[in-house]
This record gives sequence, C-alpha cells and structure tokens, in this order.
Amino acid sequence: MVRHAKSNHDSTFGLCVDSAGARLLSLDAKESKNVGRKKVAITRRAAVLGLVSAAGISLASPLQAQAGFPDKPIRFIVPFGAGGTMDVVARTVGNEAGKMLGQPIVVENRPGAGGSSGPAAVAQAKPDGYTLMIAAPTQVPVALALKTKTSYDAARDFIPVTKLAEEALVVMTSRTIPASTLPEFITYLKAHPGKVNYSSAGVGSLGHLAGELFKARADVDIQHIPYKGGPAGTFALIAGDVGLSLTSAGSGSAYFDKINVLASLGERRISILPNVPTAIELGVAGLVVTSWAGVFAPAGTPPAVVAKLDEAFRKALAVPSVVEALQRLGIEPVGLPPAAFARSLEQDLKLWTEVVDQARIVIE
Repeated sequence: MVRHAKSNHDSTFGLCVDSAGARLLSLDAKESKNVGRKKVAITRRAAVLGLVSAAGISLASPLQAQAGFPDKPIRFIVPFGAGGTMDVVARTVGNEAGKMLGQPIVVENRPGAGGSSGPAAVAQAKPDGYTLMIAAPTQVPVALALKTKTSYDAARDFIPVTKLAEEALVVMTSRTIPASTLPEFITYLKAHPGKVNYSSAGVGSLGHLAGELFKARADVDIQHIPYKGGPAGTFALIAGDVGLSLTSAGSGSAYFDKINVLASLGERRISILPNVPTAIELGVAGLVVTSWAGVFAPAGTPPAVVAKLDEAFRKALAVPSVVEALQRLGIEPVGLPPAAFARSLEQDLKLWTEVVDQARIVIE
C-alpha cells in the first residue's frame, strides 16, 4: 500500500567502499537535489574508495595473495525462482567463472519472503568466499531507498564483487493510445492529465519507481496501478486496461507484437531493439533506468578473495558464448569490478531515494 506522507529527510542513505574490501556503509550527509520541478533533500556522502586492505594486501594481485582459494565448490544463491532472468544470468556466467576458478559454482535458488530469503541466507553465511549472491536493484539500493524492513541490512551485510550485466527498461504503451512515438505519447499525456494509468509488478518494484521517474522527467500526470507480478501488468497493457508499462526489454519481448515500444531507457540502444531510440535521444533528459545483475559476498570476505572472484566473473563475461547468450535476452555484459560497482550502487541509491521522496512512497 502506498500512503502519502511527509518525507523524512533525516534518514541515512549512502554507499561507500572501505579499506577492508569494498564494504557498503551507511553514511549521513545532506544535500539538495531536484527530481522534475521539485527540490527534495536526501542524505548522502561521496563514496570513499579503498582498494588496499588494512593488512596491506594489494587487490591487484589476487592470484598471488590468495593462491589456495577456492578448494571446494562455491554456492551461488539466486533470490528468485528457476528459469527467470536472474537465474539464467547466474547459471550462464557462473558456469564459466567456475571453470576459471577450477571449482564449480553451484546455483541455489532461494525465492520467497518478497525476495529477501536469499539475501538473508547470504548475510548469515561465513565470509570466506564460498557463499555468494546474485542480486538485482530491488535487493540493495531500492530496498535502502524504500527503507524496506528485512532481516538483513542491505547497507552493511554485503560487499560488491562484480556488476555482471544490465538490462534496459523499455517504454511500452497500449495500442489503444493514439501515439506511435515517445514525443507523441508525452504530448497525449499532457493533453489528458491524470487519465492514463501505468502498471507495475507491485508497489516499490523497479517498474513502479521507473514510472515515477518518467512522470517527473517528462512532467506528466499518470497514475500507478500495481499488479501481482510483471506478467499481470503486461497482460493489462495488452488488454488496454492500462496505457503504459515500463519493464525490462527481455521480459517484454514476447509481447512486442501486441503493444507499442516507444523507447528504451538505457544510455544506448539495446541489441534486441536496434531500431528503437533511447529516451535521451528523443529529448527526455535523465530518463535512464536499467535493471542489473550483480554479485555480492558477505561483509568481511577477505579482499584478496573478492578480487579473485571478480577476476573470474569478468573473464567469464568476455567469453563469446556468454556474451551471445546474454544479448539474446536483451542483457548487456558490463563487468564492473568492486570499486566501480560500489560507485554505481551509490548513484542508484541517490536516484531512487530522490524518486521515493518525491513520490512519497511508503511500503506498509
């Protein structure tokens, strides 16, 4: 349920990397930023990047620093059911990374509890590199922005290992809407304020937050209708019950012949929709929304172990068969190492905190 309330601008939101191995930390500083036309206050401190551990072990030489790791299989927890996008990414990349490490990376699906069952298990695991998690934005920066109550602390219980891949969201509209381009659609929305609804997979989902960001960046009045899962929202779009949905390209690809795809929300065009322009190309500045898949380890995992895992995952992402398998799903390999991944997490948290405050979204 979403209720409208005054935003709390004194909350702690921020990410940094400490010298003990890219650990996510909550920080508390204030600065004002804008979403659309309204100014919102958020708390944030610039990321502090420490690439050398307190013991003086250089992360630049992971093989030498941790030659004995790994000597047994590695658990790779997926907080979603088998067969979904995150599961496919985990198995595709994890299989190749296991070959690089000389030990299998065994995928373990842990869905349930609104996606928090898997992260909770990883948070409680021994920080030795033998238990990892693949996570999406909803498990870390979105959870922090929404102040979601979980049994784990998304800011303190995990360290980033590798940002594996990104999947741009796309602007999909019902064919009942008389608009064939994004500028035409925005013009239509401005002429019919409050009359068009958009669907999402639920309150606090990435599609929900993307819809609020679209509302702010395009300066339009649209109404949110949450559904129980992404497919239900897409079916409502096809039926004309809602006029707009913002979902990942891969998830929506099976229905592209039944709806209009007006733009992608990546920084560049995506491989499965090369003729669809980005929102930025079409003049909507700042409308960039991607889902991503990232590897995390329990906080306290030795820096050299984190570095060795990162090296294996990034090498796996360079294997042509892995690149091809991901791109077929509309997913682009990224391969950000721990420090760069932490910086991107900080940017995500800043953006989604602004959106949550602007829309006054509260999860109850």
